Amino acid sequence: MLLSALSYLEAYISAVVTLSLRSDPLLRYGQSHTIDGVTWIKREVHDDISDHVLSCVKGQWSKRLSGYGKLFRTVPATLRSCESDLERMRVIRNGVAHSFGRDTRYFEDPLVDGATLAERLSEPSLLKWLGVIEQAAMAIDEHLFSQHLGEFELLWHYHRWQALPAAQRALGSGEWRAFSRHINVKFGMTPGPDFCKELRNYYNQL
Repeated sequence: MLLSALSYLEAYISAVVTLSLRSDPLLRYGQSHTIDGVTWIKREVHDDISDHVLSCVKGQWSKRLSGYGKLFRTVPATLRSCESDLERMRVIRNGVAHSFGRDTRYFEDPLVDGATLAERLSEPSLLKWLGVIEQAAMAIDEHLFSQHLGEFELLWHYHRWQALPAAQRALGSGEWRAFSRHINVKFGMTPGPDFCKELRNYYNQL
């Protein structure tokens, strides 16, 4: 369960960092909000950001937070306070994923008592760490959404949706209403047709 929870956290961080760098493409050069990333999406500007994203999700958590700070110029205090717990979880997760929950010495010395080297995780500890994971995710979400992301994800969805053939978009009740239904199908909720209309107008002005 811990392995799954940490994997979901890493998938979330990868996604939200990618979206933030696409939304604010000159951010990594210290020129945040100089260019709206939607203009690059519309003009099909190709930009390799894989190394920047990997710096936030690979290796020890001290390195991940360093990579995060280099990109976004700050690390939320709540996320920083989670570092020691996240690092301990990473070590245990790697033990589960790579050595079946045992210290690697178990595989290096067949005479070592494997039972004494097996990791143990109690239910209270698991619940505590799930709470830490939630705190970390919320801290990142609050930071990046307000500072760099905004409505970029919806605008990117609109960019791809409006390029589909009219028949696939079901435009009978109007473009923005059709897009509102499309978002509802994808996410189980929608900001509403009026918001989607404003979103379309903003997209068309860029």
